Amino acid sequence: MSYCLHCGRHVKGRSDKKYCSLKCKNAFFYEKYKSTKHSVIESVNNQLWRNRQILHRFIGTSEAETVAKYDLLHAGFNFSLITNYKIKDNRECYHYVYDYGWMYLRERDVLIVKKLVTV
Repeated sequence: MSYCLHCGRHVKGRSDKKYCSLKCKNAFFYEKYKSTKHSVIESVNNQLWRNRQILHRFIGTSEAETVAKYDLLHAGFNFSLITNYKIKDNRECYHYVYDYGWMYLRERDVLIVKKLVTV
């Protein structure tokens, strides 16, 4: 005797049948897909917010601050997640996490800047 993986009702029919109806089967996989998709989005958003908080902590009230790349990594900063980037005329590339940005200066240093928000 088997029971539906979605609703828990008794399943009639073949011994290897897992769902009592097509509706339950679809609902089961939809919920599984939705929860997986949501957890990935939530994870990325949490890391982006954490990155923003780390940049905020290092720059303080300054408009720009130079810090060691190691210090950002040690604080938990993830350099691979950004919300925007901008390449200046002199080919300097600024990577942004919301309203804070950074640019690689040398092999070990990073310049953190505040992005002026214009609405």
